[in-house]
Amino acid sequence: MISHSSILINLFDLVNDAIIIYDVNNDLVIFNNEKAEKLLSKNGHILFFQNEKIQSILKTITPDESILKEHIKLTINRKVHHFTINALAFNDDETFFIAFAITDTTRLYRLHREQQQLITQIKKNYFDRFESLKQLADSIAHEVRNPLVSIGGYANLLIRKCEEGIDHAEAKKFLNYIIDNAERLNYLTQQIEEMGDLKRVQLSSYDITKFLSEQQTTLETAADAYNKKLNITVETRNHYHMYIDYDRLRFALVRIIEFIAQHSTEQTIPMHCYDSVYEFIITISFSTDRITEEDLPYIFDPFYTTRSNIETFNLCIAQRIIMLHGGIITPEIKKNTIIFRIALPQDKRLT
Repeated sequence: MISHSSILINLFDLVNDAIIIYDVNNDLVIFNNEKAEKLLSKNGHILFFQNEKIQSILKTITPDESILKEHIKLTINRKVHHFTINALAFNDDETFFIAFAITDTTRLYRLHREQQQLITQIKKNYFDRFESLKQLADSIAHEVRNPLVSIGGYANLLIRKCEEGIDHAEAKKFLNYIIDNAERLNYLTQQIEEMGDLKRVQLSSYDITKFLSEQQTTLETAADAYNKKLNITVETRNHYHMYIDYDRLRFALVRIIEFIAQHSTEQTIPMHCYDSVYEFIITISFSTDRITEEDLPYIFDPFYTTRSNIETFNLCIAQRIIMLHGGIITPEIKKNTIIFRIALPQDKRLT
């Protein structure tokens, strides 16, 4: 007949916790299950009993006393593990024993730490976004205030001149000032709408090499508006189907070409297109003495203005469109040459 003690030992091997029963009088581990083996050596004093908190428990615990959920950490195979300890002290035939139930909480500890790090990052992102929104609001207020002040000033001046008597030529001049500033406000409103519009991005499968061929004249015209020549090289002529919003991607590339043409100090702008295993790459490089290395981190910020007083709002909109395609645009500068690298994924990354 199987003894009760053997059944109990087998039962202890089935539990998830490590179980250790320690004979205090004889300084000896009298029982440990399989889960506890990694915490012990043959004499039971390596790792577990060398821990300072365990040493403290051995010295201070009294019979019939229990200790619940004490936390310790041990280095096992050069890796730090975390444990929760429950201890129960008792006497048996005048021998003092301490039973330890040891739960490995390493995974929970790491998850908790990762959660805390995530919460910290979320808070940082929140405050960063809040600061960005504040800067954006300040920039929009500044941009809108200028034409509004001009419109109000010229309207008041026109009213005063009308009371004093004004000829048609002078009145027309003031009205033209008002119209120009009103158009400026309308332009700013359109830009803000473009930046915030997500619903109009509709992705569908299309051959990107065919797209570039169809848009070559449009892109060249955008560069020609600033007396620059765009030289487009498509390295592959194979069919490369990917998910794009035809009109929005064209809009983004035109805005990028316009921005580059405004800043380029050379007449020819090279645009190199090629495919990789998972992405289609477009690089556009240009030489400039108008954009510095200090400008580059802010080049996609709305309302940021370079030393040449060219706004980057349209560039910000273009970046947003590329990101909505699952792609990314990254700028880098080498001496006086700036390279815009656009990577568009072959797989659909936006639903």
